[in-house]
Amino acid sequence: MLVPSSIAAQVVAEDFFATGQTTRTGENCYQLTYDDYWSSGGIWHQEPIDLSESFEMELKLMMGCKDAGGADGMVFVFTPFRGGGGYQGEGMGFAGLQPSLGIEVDTWENEHLGDPPQDHVAILRDGYVMHYYNLEGPVPIPNVEDCKLHLFEISWNAEAQKLTLRLDEAEIISYTGDIVTEIFYDNPEVYWGVTAATGKFTNRHEICFERLEFAGLIRKSLFTRVLQSKLLHGEPLTLDKITFSEKEAGLSRTTREELYKLVNLLKRNPDLRVTIDAHSFQQATTDANGQRSREQVAQLAAFLIKHGIEEKRVLARGMGDRFPVKEGEGSNDRVEVHLYQART
Repeated sequence: MLVPSSIAAQVVAEDFFATGQTTRTGENCYQLTYDDYWSSGGIWHQEPIDLSESFEMELKLMMGCKDAGGADGMVFVFTPFRGGGGYQGEGMGFAGLQPSLGIEVDTWENEHLGDPPQDHVAILRDGYVMHYYNLEGPVPIPNVEDCKLHLFEISWNAEAQKLTLRLDEAEIISYTGDIVTEIFYDNPEVYWGVTAATGKFTNRHEICFERLEFAGLIRKSLFTRVLQSKLLHGEPLTLDKITFSEKEAGLSRTTREELYKLVNLLKRNPDLRVTIDAHSFQQATTDANGQRSREQVAQLAAFLIKHGIEEKRVLARGMGDRFPVKEGEGSNDRVEVHLYQART
């Protein structure tokens, strides 16, 4: 069973649905194929994405434990069809799926398809796995059938129309082009998922979702009118959905969604600034609580700045355990925000 390093803080399993022989093996990990003949499966996100907006994704792949006799591979797929799937074996669950765009990690040499002898990646279109039809590739990569997790990062820059793949932190392949027009007939809304298959040769294929960042969340995430009104009138607000865990790396999904709301409000009101106060009561000493709160609030401030809020507009303060609340009036471990007009 694979155990991801931080996905519990980034992705919610209920956002996905499985096809074929896929089984869930952990919080956000799935086995797509058995180490058996003609096995296939896929894992798909419930909601489509808009290719007119940028995104970044991080996954971890385990391509099996058999090198010389292992097959066939995985494909990261975009298609207008929810839960679509293609042929098994050399098709890797992608072949025949039209219209579509796929990023393959192929671990078997099919000479009639133009495969190199090494494990390789390529950017494919419309369900064609023969490399004559590639958008880019094939590009040989080091052996990935080693029973280990390999980091698989995909980014789409909508403005530059560039799709990029990084494997184990090294950029391997990219494609620049108007894929919305050229492949999806001017429809930017597509579903995405990962398919895998075996054939006459086999391997176990597994995947863990690490991080998903869609630009559209910033536009769509809003505070309720009541909460917006309170903030815009200068009232402090406790953001109850912002949480921290010693067991989780990075910011949780609910925390990021809450921060997207704040980003959106600040962008709509460029004359306002924000104070963020983190209060921590989880540690044994006052000094430790102070340090923890400063580390927490630094993460929150960095998120706002990364998403377009000027640094001068963000005042981040780690308050430690100096300001407890009375029993029944809220949580001592909390994050409070306050919007104010800058003095001129």
